[in-house]
Amino acid sequence: MTIVAYILMPYVAQTLITGDHGWHPASWLVLVWFGVTLLTRPQSIAAEIGRRPLIYLIVLVAVGGAFLVNAVSGRSGGISLMVDTMLAPALFFVQLGMFFAGNSKGLLSVRNVLLTMAVVEVVISAAGWINGAPLFWVEQYSTKYWFASFGGLRALGTMDDPLTLALFLSMCIPLIASVRKGLPQLALLVVMMTGILLSQSRTGLLIGSISVVYLLVRKGASLPIRMAIAVGSLIVVFAFFFGGLGNDVLSRLADDNGSSNARNFAWDLFSTIWRDYIFWGSGSGASYDVGSAGGLATSFESAILMYSIDFGILIAVLYFGVIAVVALRGLGRGHLPGAGLAALVGVITVQTFSSVGSPTAAGMLLWTVAALAAAKYVMPTDGPPEMILPAEPLELPVQNQTRLPQRTMSRTSALGLDRPIT
Repeated sequence: MTIVAYILMPYVAQTLITGDHGWHPASWLVLVWFGVTLLTRPQSIAAEIGRRPLIYLIVLVAVGGAFLVNAVSGRSGGISLMVDTMLAPALFFVQLGMFFAGNSKGLLSVRNVLLTMAVVEVVISAAGWINGAPLFWVEQYSTKYWFASFGGLRALGTMDDPLTLALFLSMCIPLIASVRKGLPQLALLVVMMTGILLSQSRTGLLIGSISVVYLLVRKGASLPIRMAIAVGSLIVVFAFFFGGLGNDVLSRLADDNGSSNARNFAWDLFSTIWRDYIFWGSGSGASYDVGSAGGLATSFESAILMYSIDFGILIAVLYFGVIAVVALRGLGRGHLPGAGLAALVGVITVQTFSSVGSPTAAGMLLWTVAALAAAKYVMPTDGPPEMILPAEPLELPVQNQTRLPQRTMSRTSALGLDRPIT
């Protein structure tokens, strides 16, 4: 429910429920859950923290340090943004960690929610692209400065902007690796790459293409799976070059309305002021003021640059660094296939636009896939439920036979799959 709420209701529309200065409704769900759990089952939270204490220590230092910097700076107006993009997502990471503990089917259920919502977003985006305007939240979107120029040309689903939609779909593509059958993989790949094309995100298209290569070459993929991925890629390429989608993206590649120059200028500006923000920042939202004073038309267009100015370089590196570590560890065996890459895609892509430095679902999506990457996963089997054996030696009645010496029974002996030792 929390994930669905973050995706279907953009932050620009949250005031319809929580008022001008409230938090996103989904953030309220997370905060209420954490408060109730802390009062009723604190041992469950403690157990989850005990499973990965160093990770949670770094998260505490980063998020707690950010709130401390913001409090000292006196920028009280940035609290809502911090709750929605930092605190609530980090607490949701804890909630998912508790849900995933020893529960591989729980990982699959959350994965299914993400993939299902990705399909829903693409369907809404395609309908809006055909219609020439978003299907929902048009009045709220119209308050965005960019909406008048390309609001009806670039798909955004129900996200706050096209780049957040591309981020979501780019993170979902690696998760296709955990789908066991070729036909669903084919359908999901075509749908998600189509959505990225509709968003006209160049970064999303690049990252999505790299993820497709991963799906093709990853270890363990069967020949039918590889063939399905290859067919899906060909379908997307055909749509790109022979359909209207390709024309829109190619025009973006040829003329990006100065966005590349703006990003380069942002990095140049930061290179001249970074020494002022090594250990301390100026508070949430300060990067917009610093950028405006330095000549930027919008923002620094990079989450780590914005957090470095807002909270200090040290906190920014800790915050994004811990997610990167979780993502890299999730690439190993014993984790949901594709989850580590999905988290890595997320932590890289958020550095290419304002993402978690502005009110979007980027923070919640990033921490959700990080939770998938952090959890241990055992591939469920199609056979009967696994038997639970007692810890003590199991003694079976023996009739008309010489009683064998008592010994601890293995799992195979309990199932009758071994033979008595003679």
